[in-house]
Amino acid sequence: MNTIHTGNTSLENSKPSAPAPSFFDEPPELRKSSQEHKDCVYLWWEDPEHPLTGTYWLRAGVCWPIYSDGVNALPYGCSVLVGQRLSNKQFYVFREDTFSTMANASDGEGNMLPGFEKAAVDYKLLFNCEYFFHMHPDHIHRKYLLQMIRNKDLPARTMFTPVPWGDTPAEAEQVIWERVGADDMHYRSGGLIHKGIIARASPTERPKQPPPEFWALMSALAGMDCNPRRGS
Repeated sequence: MNTIHTGNTSLENSKPSAPAPSFFDEPPELRKSSQEHKDCVYLWWEDPEHPLTGTYWLRAGVCWPIYSDGVNALPYGCSVLVGQRLSNKQFYVFREDTFSTMANASDGEGNMLPGFEKAAVDYKLLFNCEYFFHMHPDHIHRKYLLQMIRNKDLPARTMFTPVPWGDTPAEAEQVIWERVGADDMHYRSGGLIHKGIIARASPTERPKQPPPEFWALMSALAGMDCNPRRGS
């Protein structure tokens, strides 16, 4: 039976449940600005039983390409799209997108390798969201910002806001465990966030550093905490 409930996760030995993939794999058929809440978006799916139809405050988080754990791992980045549902104040991770380049590229055999460009365009066209939070130092962010300025295919109004995260990754990561502990965050079953929570909660599998998908989620959640919507 499909569900979007994410069970409470012990940080010691239990593994989190997560929603059925089909719910988050289907983009909304309609998105429009909420007449009552000007900073929110109403998302609608044709299926009258679809559990995600509702009004959301949407923000994205991005981590520019970095090295993750693994001897031969190539650097990669990740962006996530998070919505807080107004009816229940819970959080929904609608998108998890990895990339290695800013612009879309080709693998030489006619296949497209999605860059950050694809995620930014999708977030705007499918969800009407163009606001990103990040946790990078100014000189790192500026490097990628200049690449975006030169890319004419990115949405013109894409905006980025830095989020302070303290002195250690553990301080930033706490924003995720607060949501896990409150049992109010939903995400794709078997997706990057689901696997990352399992690995980070395990004393034996835990990577030394948060992976890019965790940095992206930390940026989105911390940004929403530090910059709450008006009237919330």
